[in-house]
Amino acid sequence: MKKRIVCVVLMIILMFLMSACSTVTRNGVSNSSSSVNANASDTGINESNVESENTTNSDIDAEDEVDFIQPVSFFDSYAMIMMIVVLVMIFYFFMIRPERKKKKKLAEMRNSTSVGDEIVTIEGIMGKVVFVDDENTIIETGEEKARIQIAKWAISSSSAVVPETPKNIKKTVLGIVVGSVVVIALTLLIVFQLIMPMNQYNRALLHFNDGQYIEALATLEESSPDYMDSNKLRHYFSAYITFERGEYELATDQFDALGAFRKSEKMRDESNYLFAHELLDSGKFDEAYNIFDSLSGYKNSEELMLETRYRQAVILMESDGARAKEIFDLLGDYKDSALLLMNSEVE
Repeated sequence: MKKRIVCVVLMIILMFLMSACSTVTRNGVSNSSSSVNANASDTGINESNVESENTTNSDIDAEDEVDFIQPVSFFDSYAMIMMIVVLVMIFYFFMIRPERKKKKKLAEMRNSTSVGDEIVTIEGIMGKVVFVDDENTIIETGEEKARIQIAKWAISSSSAVVPETPKNIKKTVLGIVVGSVVVIALTLLIVFQLIMPMNQYNRALLHFNDGQYIEALATLEESSPDYMDSNKLRHYFSAYITFERGEYELATDQFDALGAFRKSEKMRDESNYLFAHELLDSGKFDEAYNIFDSLSGYKNSEELMLETRYRQAVILMESDGARAKEIFDLLGDYKDSALLLMNSEVE
């Protein structure tokens, strides 16, 4: 009975710990999400105004595009299997195994009962054994020494002494040692192979969600490279760091190499978009135009294609009037292209 109570208490404690850990994980996610929303104005990106002569770099819309990675919960991952194993072990060692030992001991006691032993039946009748065979036992009870025949399985207790052999003691000790080693080994496995890498992984994700990309990458470098998608996530964080530094051409290549991983495709387009802005501002119109053309449909790329040609034509008016006239003719009613076309024709 005591062992069953201990088993129930251990299972309640384990369930409480599982609930507490899940709560901590949810709170961590909630805090991280709040932090991302609070810093949205710092990490957000707004579309540029093409009507202005000086086109500015665009930022990612904080509400739609900020990349938030959900931290991993220990109890939502495959590690939950390990906890089920622990529960099964507790249930086995504190309930099933003791019950088996009790039945075995009771069977040995009944088989060891012999003539002359004092017994008590399961109904509470006390008597002295006068005859015993494989199935039945006859006892004398009361002052009149009335004889009653009972089945062996009805014997509840007996004065028969069951010898404890050294072999049984060795098995008991060996079982305790093996059980302890297994429990310790499973505990160490859970801690070092599952919990610690998961904690490092989650810390990295929380840094990332707070916009601390360098800290996120450094934390992830300390964890196991084989844990979940850590290897790809390192390259992902590195691409974000490159993006934040304003190295948009390199960031484009890094995100492109990641394929469809998380928001790599969207960030690749954003990096390429900003790189095209840099080319436009530096007067590399053909390269900028080609990039905006490849990004057709992304943000205001189609308008920026017109803006790129417009700026190119304005500059070409001084050196290549024919080419400028051709471009203004293609631009049609964009800004004052028609007026500039008329001026170039007059000249």
